[in-house]
Amino acid sequence: MLDERFNAISKKFDTNNLSNLSDQELIDGQKEILNAVGQYRSLELTVKQLSNSIYGAFGTNANRYFLQALAEDICAEGQYYIKLMDKVQNEHFTTDWLNETEFVEELKQQEFGHIIPDTVKKPKLIDGKDWVIYVDTDSTYSRGDYILESLNVDYENEKPKDCTRCLEYIFEHKMKEIFDTTLEDIITKRHGTNVMDFELELIGGKGIFIEKKKYIITTLLHDGEYVGHKGWFKSTGIEIQQSGSSKLVHNVIKSFINAIFTKWKTLDDKTFFAMCASVRHQLKDAKTDDLAKISKIKKFSEYIIDDKETVQLRQKASAQVKGAARYNHLIYKNNLQNKYGYIKDGMRCKWFYDKNNNTFAYPDDIWPYEIAPEISIDTQLEKLIFNPVKRFVSGLFKADMQQMGNNELQFSFRALKKHKK
Repeated sequence: MLDERFNAISKKFDTNNLSNLSDQELIDGQKEILNAVGQYRSLELTVKQLSNSIYGAFGTNANRYFLQALAEDICAEGQYYIKLMDKVQNEHFTTDWLNETEFVEELKQQEFGHIIPDTVKKPKLIDGKDWVIYVDTDSTYSRGDYILESLNVDYENEKPKDCTRCLEYIFEHKMKEIFDTTLEDIITKRHGTNVMDFELELIGGKGIFIEKKKYIITTLLHDGEYVGHKGWFKSTGIEIQQSGSSKLVHNVIKSFINAIFTKWKTLDDKTFFAMCASVRHQLKDAKTDDLAKISKIKKFSEYIIDDKETVQLRQKASAQVKGAARYNHLIYKNNLQNKYGYIKDGMRCKWFYDKNNNTFAYPDDIWPYEIAPEISIDTQLEKLIFNPVKRFVSGLFKADMQQMGNNELQFSFRALKKHKK
């Protein structure tokens, strides 16, 4: 059914026939195409989530299809192929790539002649380099700067869009063919049918890779569209992507990321710590809702011994469970249960640390002002903003990261930007 819809739309809106359509037909066609795109993307996400969960199901002894050997084999196969793609790239760019005289000429003919010098007839060897800097479960991150450097492209001074499009062309007309051929050969020898497809997901500018599934990359190309002028970046496993923080916290962390990526050549530790101090100064009167963490209170009843007359908890209760028990106790003692109600298993709550370093939780749709303690803004900033930022700036500056937010200089962000121009 989906193939039929795709073919029908492709035929109806063939580029050769667009001039024959009325304005209204074009408008209706755009709506139809966008609707189809949404449907295909939803299906793609559904298939991806199901596929990613299969090996977990096979590896869970509570599942009726539990088969540990099969789960281990799925993981091993995934590791094999992603490592193979790593190896293929490194081998190609240190051997066959050096003899690509015809392809270099093709690049020059494809409007990249103005960034590839006339003197370059074939790529040069970038010796001692690892062309793949990061491997994820189903992705590899390759060094585009090495590819451009091998062609003597001055990527630091050329237009980012031209360099990005050049890398896109190299992937689509050279690397993809190598990936497809490699996979086809290996799987055919195993008497199988290849269904894997390595696609170009994005081209990034600069990146900070902390550990597996924890990284930030500025985005230049996304799904074939150049977005370098939009200031986009992709983050995985960093606090900014987690739903437990407010929009304010997200925006502050974004400001740190943008400062690092846009001023990475001139940003020093003194200016960076002044920026941290500015955040602390500007948020000293922030609302509790803006700095509270948002969580579902899981396994609440398992850890509660008493949360009415006293607060008694079992060992290893989480910070939010402790805060929820404290809330229930104060609600009971102040006879506010009819006004606010108690926190129960699975409820979505906000919680924070108070001035005595104790946690307090409350349902996310109320504010129990009668019993709520004063929030410790310093503690919340440390846990929600400064600690996540420390993780991806450690190593960028030689100074002690513990100084973050304690600098006496109080620059505003606007003054900081003017100062750095």
